[in-house]
Amino acid sequence: MNQLAVLAIDRRHVIKLLYPGFCRTVEPHAYGLDRHGDAILLCYQTGGDSSDESQGWRFLNPGDAVRVIETSEKFTGPRAGYTRIVRYFRVMFAQL
Repeated sequence: MNQLAVLAIDRRHVIKLLYPGFCRTVEPHAYGLDRHGDAILLCYQTGGDSSDESQGWRFLNPGDAVRVIETSEKFTGPRAGYTRIVRYFRVMFAQL
């Protein structure tokens, strides 16, 4: 479990996920395990790189990142369109 993701959701802090050659800046909304037992983070990407759009909803695996950094930047709360989704998660560690 990525304790940093849990704390960032609880604190409503923006996190940065660093990958080889690119970075994503996201507002974490929910973190848990999917039906295969893989860690997934439901987040709203506000900046950085992406294969399609630089902003929008994403399901990411924090374990795929080289580094995950909790920033001091806060976000106010859930983005429009967010609902407390449980159907994608087998186990939920944290959510807004």
